Amino acid sequence: RGFMSERNEPLIVKPDEGAQGDGIFIATDYNDLVSRLRTAGGIEGKGDVIVQRYIARPMLLDGLKFDLRVYVLVVSLEPLTVLVCREGLARFCTAPYQKPTTKNLHRLTSHLTNYSLNKR
Repeated sequence: RGFMSERNEPLIVKPDEGAQGDGIFIATDYNDLVSRLRTAGGIEGKGDVIVQRYIARPMLLDGLKFDLRVYVLVVSLEPLTVLVCREGLARFCTAPYQKPTTKNLHRLTSHLTNYSLNKR
């Protein structure tokens, strides 16, 4: 509960065992999250979920949200040794970004860079 209940900001909710974008939704705030999970039968009925803060003022490229996935392997902590893969992945939304509101949070293709959601 902690930080989430004190802030009035959108939250991204993902099923812990989900794949290909199934079950992902955006809650408008903590109270909406609790309400939607109760409606769905609670966390127990929905399974475990991962909740993360939605970045409402993201960096954009040509008006689209994006993320960069960089793969690293931590070989050792002491001394710190990290290998970085030369290849990475850039993922983009397929609809122009709009500041999140209760009227547009359902448009996942402008808010989430999940490949499976955006290829549909």
